[in-house]
Amino acid sequence: MENNPSEIQKKIKTLCLDRAQSPGDFTEFTNTLMSLGIIRQTYDVLENSLYFYSKETMLYRLPVSEIEKSDSAPYIIGDTLDVAKVKSAIEDLEEKKLSIIEFHRELAKAGVVYVSVFLNKKTIYYFGQDAKYFLEAY
Repeated sequence: MENNPSEIQKKIKTLCLDRAQSPGDFTEFTNTLMSLGIIRQTYDVLENSLYFYSKETMLYRLPVSEIEKSDSAPYIIGDTLDVAKVKSAIEDLEEKKLSIIEFHRELAKAGVVYVSVFLNKKTIYYFGQDAKYFLEAY
């Protein structure tokens, strides 16, 4: 089956639904995204949306509300990037102590407003409200 844009979008949504139910290994998740031609994934905290990009274009915008229902309380966003809180949230997600929604809430509290994952470089940038950033290799 050819990976046309609508098929890719369906596959992305299915992958994200599965990840929301059982976070699992992030590298496995990103490798599957790369097999679909995706080179970058971003998360916008204020919009609470995921974006998926090929080399040439933005392929898909996926509001997190479509993959995991959360309460309607707005995120509390820290004024400055707290790297210790970011690292703690990452560890808690990896240890399955947090759901994806809870992870996003913790990132917001840590001052993160935007996350950009460069899949082919296995690198994640966490950008803070104060223009500071934390770089994670995975």
